[in-house]
Amino acid sequence: MSSTDAKVEQMFQILLDPQEKGTEKKQKASQNLVVLAREEAGAEKIFRNNGVQLLQRLLDTGEADLMLAALRTLVGICSDHQSRTVATLSVLGTRRVVSVLGVENQAVSLAACHLLQVMFDALKEGVRKGFRGKEGAIVVDPTRELKVLIGNLLELLTEAGVSGQGRDNALSLLIKVVPRKSLKDPDNSLTLWVIDQGLKKILAVGGSVQEPPGELAVTANSRMSASILLSKLFDDLKCDAERENFHRLCENYIRRARRLSAAGSQPGFWLLVGGEFGRAMKGFRLSRRQTLQLGRV
Repeated sequence: MSSTDAKVEQMFQILLDPQEKGTEKKQKASQNLVVLAREEAGAEKIFRNNGVQLLQRLLDTGEADLMLAALRTLVGICSDHQSRTVATLSVLGTRRVVSVLGVENQAVSLAACHLLQVMFDALKEGVRKGFRGKEGAIVVDPTRELKVLIGNLLELLTEAGVSGQGRDNALSLLIKVVPRKSLKDPDNSLTLWVIDQGLKKILAVGGSVQEPPGELAVTANSRMSASILLSKLFDDLKCDAERENFHRLCENYIRRARRLSAAGSQPGFWLLVGGEFGRAMKGFRLSRRQTLQLGRV
């Protein structure tokens, strides 16, 4: 065993030792682990020494400082490395990683958001480069992992017990990773898939209220974030048929929400047609009419 391997093992022993709780030694071990993971050689050492499984144990403690250390170390392991990212998701479980977004502790939620952004970047880079990681490591098509990650983010949007900050972080990630970066890219299939799988969930967040608290915890920014995501998805559509489908799904949701509101079971309905969110919805309808008019020319 090399000296670095021994140091990695020692760091984990200190971090997982309940007798060291709150000690300076434990704090230093967590800092050293994060610093080591920022170097490619260090990240590889941690990864090859059962590091992901040990980091999972740190996450499972529920202690904010240990969770932060684990998440920041995982960032180093996954950065620019598709094969390690796929392996990490396999060990931790995609749902488990995404669920950390929903915790009440804002620092932990933001750290989880950063980790997921790094994972998305690594997976998307793998798609562009022919499914290869660093040093030519060939892995399976990462498209599946991308969809599983995005699917779990969509599920998180309407899960009970998720913090408002966590919901906002999920929306922020979807805004960044789903729409095409350039309209020159002919493939908008990911946007179409998200609309099919998650449009109702995005609309549900847009129709939620901060006060009085409803079924979904939201912040003052949640409705705006939902509106931005809807706008980005709509702008990523390529033809009349795709825009018609988007419009139909929105109107069907609003009709259902109106019926529930009339019955008193969905008081947040009017938020769907008022304020910033309502203006975005009207914008979609206007864009649809303009598109149809242009199509008749």
